[in-house]
Amino acid sequence: MNLADDVDLAAIAGETDGFSGAELESLATEAGMFAIREGRTEIRDGDFRDAHEKVSTDDAPGKPIAFY
Repeated sequence: MNLADDVDLAAIAGETDGFSGAELESLATEAGMFAIREGRTEIRDGDFRDAHEKVSTDDAPGKPIAFY
């Protein structure tokens, strides 16, 4: 899996300040899953945005406490 050119890692880092390594891994994995579901081999910035929203919502099943 590769990152698309539109991915802004500095912006993602700013939005995930305080995340543990495991939480960042979860975010990246979920972003990759969004790409896979659409049959892509590149993770786009929008995938990270969607993943962040998914893992940060209160009703996400199995959500770590740090995401509250």
